[in-house]
Amino acid sequence: MESRSGEHLGMTNVLYRLKHFFGSEAGLSFGNAPEGGAVVTLTIPHRRVEEFAS
Repeated sequence: MESRSGEHLGMTNVLYRLKHFFGSEAGLSFGNAPEGGAVVTLTIPHRRVEEFAS
């Protein structure tokens, strides 16, 4: 997601934080909608409150 020039650093940080808090199943992806515009998909796995405390 990040280029060598440092582009997309903010999105790389968001993805890092998602994976840190929610594990490897968390994700962030970008695409183009068929009718135009952008599509951003955030994947956050379901976790119970008890799992955050451990």
